[in-house]
Amino acid sequence: MTQKQLTQQAINAIRNKDEATAVDVLAQLEQCKRLSAEAKNTLQQLESFLDDVDVPPETLSSRMKGYRRFYSRSHLTKNGEKSVSNGDDVALALEHLDPDEVCVLADQLLPLPVPHAVKYERLNPGHRRMCAGNRLRSAVNRGDLIVEDRKLKAVTK
Repeated sequence: MTQKQLTQQAINAIRNKDEATAVDVLAQLEQCKRLSAEAKNTLQQLESFLDDVDVPPETLSSRMKGYRRFYSRSHLTKNGEKSVSNGDDVALALEHLDPDEVCVLADQLLPLPVPHAVKYERLNPGHRRMCAGNRLRSAVNRGDLIVEDRKLKAVTK
Protein backbone atom coordinates (compact mmCIF):
# COMPACT_ATOMS: atom_id res chain seq x y z
CA MET A 1 0.00 0.00 0.00
CA THR A 2 1.27 3.49 -0.78
CA GLN A 3 1.80 6.19 1.82
CA LYS A 4 -1.13 8.09 0.36
CA GLN A 5 -3.45 5.08 0.72
CA LEU A 6 -2.25 4.42 4.27
CA THR A 7 -2.78 8.07 5.19
CA GLN A 8 -6.34 7.97 3.80
CA GLN A 9 -7.03 4.72 5.66
CA ALA A 10 -5.76 6.27 8.92
CA ILE A 11 -7.96 9.36 8.41
CA ASN A 12 -11.00 7.15 7.79
CA ALA A 13 -10.26 5.06 10.89
CA ILE A 14 -9.94 8.22 13.02
CA ARG A 15 -13.21 9.64 11.61
CA ASN A 16 -14.95 6.32 12.35
CA LYS A 17 -13.44 6.33 15.84
CA ASP A 18 -11.84 2.94 15.14
CA GLU A 19 -8.86 3.39 17.43
CA ALA A 20 -7.33 -0.07 16.90
CA THR A 21 -7.30 0.29 13.11
CA ALA A 22 -6.02 3.85 13.33
CA VAL A 23 -3.10 2.78 15.56
CA ASP A 24 -2.31 -0.17 13.28
CA VAL A 25 -2.43 1.95 10.12
CA LEU A 26 -0.35 4.73 11.68
CA ALA A 27 2.27 2.10 12.65
CA GLN A 28 2.30 0.86 9.04
CA LEU A 29 2.61 4.44 7.84
CA GLU A 30 5.59 5.08 10.15
CA GLN A 31 7.26 1.89 8.91
CA CYS A 32 6.63 2.95 5.31
CA LYS A 33 8.17 6.38 5.97
CA ARG A 34 11.18 4.76 7.71
CA LEU A 35 11.68 2.38 4.77
CA SER A 36 11.29 5.27 2.39
CA ALA A 37 13.98 7.23 4.26
CA GLU A 38 16.28 4.17 4.21
CA ALA A 39 15.69 3.73 0.49
CA LYS A 40 16.44 7.41 -0.11
CA ASN A 41 19.66 7.10 1.90
CA THR A 42 20.68 3.96 -0.02
CA LEU A 43 19.94 5.70 -3.31
CA GLN A 44 22.10 8.67 -2.30
CA GLN A 45 24.94 6.30 -1.36
CA LEU A 46 24.65 4.55 -4.73
CA GLU A 47 24.65 7.85 -6.61
CA SER A 48 27.71 8.96 -4.65
CA PHE A 49 29.45 5.66 -5.44
CA LEU A 50 28.59 5.93 -9.14
CA ASP A 51 29.92 9.49 -9.23
CA ASP A 52 33.28 8.12 -8.09
CA VAL A 53 33.35 5.32 -10.67
CA ASP A 54 34.68 6.16 -14.10
CA VAL A 55 32.44 4.44 -16.62
CA PRO A 56 33.74 4.82 -20.16
CA PRO A 57 31.12 5.85 -22.69
CA GLU A 58 29.76 3.04 -24.82
CA THR A 59 31.41 2.86 -28.21
CA LEU A 60 30.37 1.03 -31.33
CA SER A 61 33.24 -1.36 -30.74
CA SER A 62 32.12 -2.17 -27.19
CA ARG A 63 28.51 -2.59 -28.34
CA MET A 64 29.53 -4.92 -31.17
CA LYS A 65 31.68 -6.98 -28.81
CA GLY A 66 28.50 -8.16 -27.10
CA TYR A 67 27.08 -9.41 -30.40
CA ARG A 68 30.28 -11.14 -31.50
CA ARG A 69 29.72 -13.96 -29.06
CA PHE A 70 26.75 -15.01 -31.21
CA TYR A 71 28.80 -15.05 -34.42
CA SER A 72 29.85 -18.33 -35.94
CA ARG A 73 32.76 -19.02 -38.25
CA SER A 74 31.38 -20.14 -41.53
CA HIS A 75 33.36 -20.57 -44.73
CA LEU A 76 36.37 -19.23 -46.53
CA THR A 77 35.71 -16.22 -48.71
CA LYS A 78 36.91 -16.06 -52.30
CA ASN A 79 40.11 -14.36 -51.15
CA GLY A 80 40.75 -17.15 -48.62
CA GLU A 81 39.74 -15.27 -45.47
CA LYS A 82 37.57 -16.90 -42.81
CA SER A 83 34.11 -15.40 -42.68
CA VAL A 84 31.94 -14.92 -39.61
CA SER A 85 28.20 -14.41 -39.50
CA ASN A 86 25.34 -14.48 -37.06
CA GLY A 87 24.30 -17.81 -38.60
CA ASP A 88 20.69 -16.87 -39.35
CA ASP A 89 18.88 -18.05 -42.50
CA VAL A 90 19.77 -14.90 -44.44
CA ALA A 91 23.46 -15.19 -43.54
CA LEU A 92 23.45 -18.81 -44.68
CA ALA A 93 21.70 -17.88 -47.95
CA LEU A 94 24.34 -15.21 -48.66
CA GLU A 95 27.25 -17.26 -47.34
CA HIS A 96 29.14 -17.90 -50.58
CA LEU A 97 28.28 -14.66 -52.36
CA ASP A 98 30.78 -11.86 -52.80
CA PRO A 99 29.78 -8.18 -52.32
CA ASP A 100 28.86 -7.64 -55.98
CA GLU A 101 26.73 -10.79 -56.05
CA VAL A 102 24.86 -9.72 -52.89
CA CYS A 103 24.21 -6.32 -54.50
CA VAL A 104 22.90 -8.01 -57.70
CA LEU A 105 20.63 -10.27 -55.62
CA ALA A 106 19.34 -7.25 -53.70
CA ASP A 107 18.69 -5.49 -57.04
CA GLN A 108 16.68 -8.48 -58.26
CA LEU A 109 14.60 -8.86 -55.09
CA LEU A 110 14.44 -5.26 -53.83
CA PRO A 111 14.68 -2.88 -56.76
CA LEU A 112 15.83 0.66 -56.04
CA PRO A 113 15.92 3.68 -58.36
CA VAL A 114 19.69 3.10 -58.53
CA PRO A 115 21.44 -0.27 -58.28
CA HIS A 116 22.71 -1.26 -54.84
CA ALA A 117 26.30 -1.39 -56.10
CA VAL A 118 26.01 2.24 -57.22
CA LYS A 119 24.24 3.32 -54.04
CA TYR A 120 27.00 1.78 -51.92
CA GLU A 121 29.97 2.41 -54.25
CA ARG A 122 31.63 4.81 -51.78
CA LEU A 123 31.89 1.96 -49.23
CA ASN A 124 34.53 -0.74 -48.98
CA PRO A 125 33.48 -4.16 -50.35
CA GLY A 126 32.69 -5.67 -46.95
CA HIS A 127 30.55 -2.74 -45.90
CA ARG A 128 28.82 -2.74 -49.30
CA ARG A 129 27.99 -6.45 -48.86
CA MET A 130 26.80 -5.85 -45.30
CA CYS A 131 24.47 -2.98 -46.28
CA ALA A 132 22.89 -4.90 -49.16
CA GLY A 133 22.59 -7.97 -46.92
CA ASN A 134 20.94 -5.94 -44.18
CA ARG A 135 18.34 -4.68 -46.66
CA LEU A 136 17.62 -8.29 -47.62
CA ARG A 137 17.46 -9.34 -43.94
CA SER A 138 15.06 -6.49 -43.21
CA ALA A 139 12.81 -7.61 -46.08
CA VAL A 140 12.79 -11.15 -44.67
CA ASN A 141 11.90 -9.78 -41.22
CA ARG A 142 9.06 -7.74 -42.77
CA GLY A 143 7.78 -10.82 -44.60
CA ASP A 144 8.49 -9.47 -48.11
CA LEU A 145 11.07 -12.22 -48.73
CA ILE A 146 11.49 -15.78 -47.49
CA VAL A 147 14.45 -18.12 -47.26
CA GLU A 148 13.88 -21.56 -48.75
CA ASP A 149 16.66 -24.13 -49.13
CA ARG A 150 19.25 -21.42 -48.43
CA LYS A 151 17.84 -19.27 -51.24
CA LEU A 152 16.13 -15.90 -50.89
CA LYS A 153 12.79 -15.67 -52.70
CA ALA A 154 10.10 -13.05 -53.04
CA VAL A 155 6.86 -13.82 -51.24
CA THR A 156 4.03 -14.46 -53.69
CA LYS A 157 0.90 -12.70 -52.56
